[in-house]
Amino acid sequence: MSKEKKLTAAQRIEGLENALASLGEIKDAQTENINILAGQIDGLRQTIAALARRLNATIKSGDSGNVNSDVINRILVEDNVQELKDKIDYLKEQGILEETEVKEIGDRSFIIGRELDEESNEVNPRMQFALASLTPEAKEKVKGKKAGDVVKDFSGDGLTLEITEVYAIAEEKNQQKDFKESKEA
Repeated sequence: MSKEKKLTAAQRIEGLENALASLGEIKDAQTENINILAGQIDGLRQTIAALARRLNATIKSGDSGNVNSDVINRILVEDNVQELKDKIDYLKEQGILEETEVKEIGDRSFIIGRELDEESNEVNPRMQFALASLTPEAKEKVKGKKAGDVVKDFSGDGLTLEITEVYAIAEEKNQQKDFKESKEA
C-alpha cells in the first residue's frame, strides 16, 4: 500500500481557488456564446419579419398578374408609414407625446417629417425622431423650426426635410402618472 500525501489547508484552498477561477472562465465563455447566439436569433427574427412583410405585400397586391417589385415596394412603404403612425398614436395614448401650443422645435420636441429631393419629389414619406437623438449639427438645423418649414440638406445627403408635425415629449413624472392611470383603467 502506498501512502497518499495529504494536502495542507493552504494547498486545498489554492486548489479550490483555481477550480473556481476556471469555472468563472467557463461561465464567461458560455455567457459570450449565449450573447452571440441571442444576436443571431434576433437577426433571424428580423429577417423572418421582413420576409413576412414582403409576403403580405405580395398577397395584398393581388393575383391580377400586375405583381411587380414596384407595387410590392409601394405596399411595403405604405405599411411602414402606417406602423410609424400607429407608434405615434400609442405614445400619445400613453402620455409620452403631447400636443403642444408652442409649435417651435425645442429641446423636448418630437418631430415628424418627410424627405424630399431637389425637385421636391418625396423620397421618404415619413421619418420621426426626438430632437435629443440628433447630432449637434442636425439639432442646430432643426431647432426653432415649425411644422411646414423645410430644412435643406438635413442629413448631409442633399435631401430636404419637410417638417409635418411637432409634438412635445412629456415630463417624466407626467409619463409615469399617465402610464399608471392607463394600467388601472
